[in-house]
Amino acid sequence: MKPLSLRSRFLLVVVLGVVVPLGLVGLWLNTSARRSGEELVRSRLESSLHELVEEIGARWPARLSGLLDLGDAPAVQETLKEGITLTQADNVAALEDLRARWVAADLIESAEIRRPDGTVVAELPADLGLERTSDNLTLGLLAYELPVRERLSGSFLGTLRGQLRIEGLLPPGAVALGVGGASLALFDPRDGSPLVPLAFETDLYLRQRFSWRGESWLTESEEMGDPPLRLVIAGPVEPVTRPFAQAARRGTIALLLVVAGAFGLATLFTRRLTRSLEDLSVAASQVTAGDLSGRAEESGGSPEVQSTARAFNDMTRSLSQTLEKLSQQEAVAAVGEFAASLAHEVRNPLTSIRVDLQRADRKMEDNPSEARRLVNRALDELARLNASVDDVLRIARSGRITMSRVDLRLPLEAAVRAAEPKFNERGAILEVDVEPDPVWVTGDDSALEQLVLNLLINAAEALDTGGQAVLKAVRVARPENHGPDLELEVGPEQVTVAVSDGGAGIARDALPQLFEPFFTTKPEGTGLGLAVAQRIARAHGAELEVETMLGEGTTFRFRLAAEPRGMEAGVTGASASRNEG
Repeated sequence: MKPLSLRSRFLLVVVLGVVVPLGLVGLWLNTSARRSGEELVRSRLESSLHELVEEIGARWPARLSGLLDLGDAPAVQETLKEGITLTQADNVAALEDLRARWVAADLIESAEIRRPDGTVVAELPADLGLERTSDNLTLGLLAYELPVRERLSGSFLGTLRGQLRIEGLLPPGAVALGVGGASLALFDPRDGSPLVPLAFETDLYLRQRFSWRGESWLTESEEMGDPPLRLVIAGPVEPVTRPFAQAARRGTIALLLVVAGAFGLATLFTRRLTRSLEDLSVAASQVTAGDLSGRAEESGGSPEVQSTARAFNDMTRSLSQTLEKLSQQEAVAAVGEFAASLAHEVRNPLTSIRVDLQRADRKMEDNPSEARRLVNRALDELARLNASVDDVLRIARSGRITMSRVDLRLPLEAAVRAAEPKFNERGAILEVDVEPDPVWVTGDDSALEQLVLNLLINAAEALDTGGQAVLKAVRVARPENHGPDLELEVGPEQVTVAVSDGGAGIARDALPQLFEPFFTTKPEGTGLGLAVAQRIARAHGAELEVETMLGEGTTFRFRLAAEPRGMEAGVTGASASRNEG
């Protein structure tokens, strides 16, 4: 996963440290506003209901006294004592008194007087010859029963069951108490029947919260024992919570504007801050890639960034000067070391040549054949010395190559032709496996030929009579298994070239020095062939690899970038060849 940039991290801190908390604050404001509004509604409902209960409790004694006054009437007392009905009573004065008492108890709609056995002895107001008009009856009736006792002895005579008008218990405007649009409901707790017209279904009043016509409602209830009433008041939430919600919404919008402004300022600030850091990073990348000419911008950004940029530029200038001096010193040291090695390589054959020529001079007359042998050996030493000088020149030239578009088959064929005499001399076989189609790479034609030729000569020198070496360069879609044979390992843009021999292999302790100049495991070798090959490979962006196993042979391999198949070639036709020595 790619790491976040400094700008992204800074903005992430702003988001997590500012935007998210403010968003949570906005959410809390909206939630808190509704909760506060609901608490206010419930508080008002509780207050209104409590006031209503107190008002009913204060009105009830006066309403109850009307029933008690009827029970104490002489006509009622006489009727229950004598066991007659009210219509059978002939005490005119007592009946007139009862009529006056009934008229005074105007909130009693009707009443029944019963003996202890339940027999009705009087129905008011019918038995008095009166009628109670109910045209203005808007609310229900509450049934209430009380015992009738003899005024003097207090003995139980019967019961008086009256139907009381509810509006006589409620204060004016009680249906809309405390909260705009509130609804009051009264129920008889004995059977649950409603005593006033209901605005909603009965079961809704049994809930603490309900929804009606898309609005939320809250309810509060309280039950009274005397009179037997259950009061429920329901109030809508929205009229109270709407101002809270609007205020919370305005606060949230203000928060969002603040967040947007803060995020914009943070983005602008981080862009200005990180631009200087990005310039510094680009300059550092150039230095990492080896380009010490890159400079960071010293005028932009904060004072700390400017100071860092100046320090970086001073460092790169100092580093450039130091590396220049160091490279000069290393070049002098390398030249000295190389000159010492070359002097050693040249001095030994020159000494042998001088000694052989001096001996040949002395034996020229006495032993011409011996003199000729000594001269031939001196000539061989001169040839080996010439080869060493040529290899030294090739090392010097291997770092200076000219890149161009090359069909890799052509330098491979040239190297095979140049190596044929060596394989013929050793009596060995060279097998070549190269694709028939052009393999286009970017490189130096002559340098690639020298690279492969050195590998082929090295392979030939490792073989005995009848031995076999293989040169292989083939495109494949996926890498093949590594083995002693050469393989071509290509992604979409790669080709592998390898030279394998069936010789004795290379000892493990010799591998670390294998590509060092003048290191050789062969008595007649110069130790420069593989060093030259490695220099050429690296100049082409490749690395010479080696796989070896004692008694089985050695494989040298390098990989080059190749153009995709189907590219138009400027050079056509190169055939693979097989040479048997």
